[in-house]
Amino acid sequence: MTKLTPICPLMLVASLFGFSEQSRGAVPQQSVLDSYEQFENIDQAAKVLRKQTAEAKTHSFSRDWFDWEFLLRRYIDEGRRDENALKMLAAYFRGAVLDRYRALDAQGEGKMFYIFNTSMDGNKSTRISSDKVFLRDVHGGGGHGGWGSHARMLIYEELVKQEILSREERALFREIVVQSLSEDFLDFNRLERGANNRPYKNTGGIAAAVRVFPHMPRAEELEAWVERQWRELVEHGDIFEVNHFPYGGLHLSGMFDIASETGKIKEPANRKLIYTMARRYVLLNHGMGVRGNPNAGAQANVNFTTRAMFANPWHATTTETS
Repeated sequence: MTKLTPICPLMLVASLFGFSEQSRGAVPQQSVLDSYEQFENIDQAAKVLRKQTAEAKTHSFSRDWFDWEFLLRRYIDEGRRDENALKMLAAYFRGAVLDRYRALDAQGEGKMFYIFNTSMDGNKSTRISSDKVFLRDVHGGGGHGGWGSHARMLIYEELVKQEILSREERALFREIVVQSLSEDFLDFNRLERGANNRPYKNTGGIAAAVRVFPHMPRAEELEAWVERQWRELVEHGDIFEVNHFPYGGLHLSGMFDIASETGKIKEPANRKLIYTMARRYVLLNHGMGVRGNPNAGAQANVNFTTRAMFANPWHATTTETS
């Protein structure tokens, strides 16, 4: 009897749609491998990865993190045996978060760094005062920056569990989380609510932060915000997402993130709801709607098979169609 690996929605939609691929115009980063078990000279590779990530002029706080979450899930699913993968995850986390924060702090801009989404203007540059200009993909990821926040929290949690991060690094990351979730960056009166990709994928990271740091400032407010976002879907009874690619997949994985972090996934009604939404997006991918519109791509894994997905759910090769 074939042993099946559990598939999370993020893996499913990546296999079907390929939305984890690097976006056009992004700064090239080191590719993420399926496995690092047989990788030689892993310490040097991790050192290079950390340096490249920390020193890149810009950093995607959203999609660049999806592949690293896949690597984390593979590491955990396969019994945490790939110690080399853990070294690469630690290198990327340190370079993308801790080192980039330190570099900005050395320039007097540490207080401008954030790793979740924000209610500030989503433009590439936002001037707050004569000497304070927030740059998207430098100080944070703007309105979409929270897409990778759930991955950041999960990777942090695993690095702590495996005793990879020092006490100082753990304290610094908590400080960055608290800063990122402060009123300076998240004004609930200005944040988007609705059952679609942006608020849901962004909110999954916030839910994880509340679980990991339950006693941090604003924890109760943030927990209430997560609950309000979930009610947008449950009470309305439907989604507000009009695109099946890639935003439907982002919305679906955000649903799963929130449900798993809050314990809602254990409730039969919520499990049925997530299954229903997942089925809808899969059906859309197979011919129920138009592939693409002015704000959606049209990628498809033309070689997709169920057997291939279950054999390697952490990686998918996609082909773009037009």
